[in-house]
Amino acid sequence: MIHLNQLEHIKNININEGDNAPGFAFYHIPVRKYVNAYEAHLDNPNKYKASGEMRDNAGCGYMNNGAYACMKENGIIGSFVGHSHRNDIDIDYFDD
Repeated sequence: MIHLNQLEHIKNININEGDNAPGFAFYHIPVRKYVNAYEAHLDNPNKYKASGEMRDNAGCGYMNNGAYACMKENGIIGSFVGHSHRNDIDIDYFDD
């Protein structure tokens, strides 16, 4: 789970740098949006392109603490997790 102080750090980097440069986030436990992205891909594979396989439960955090929204609002354009080593799925996900 991404802690609130870590999300504040992302916000502070964006505020202090002021350049709106895109960034990437690397963390261990996936946020719930990973499951949403996979389900959206299954429902509409033409809209949400994917490759790889989801072999295990994503094992996402126990609560939605706004991490996805925070990253999106602060220029994070890609995130990568490594919780389940049997999953190797890559999804081009965006929320409408």
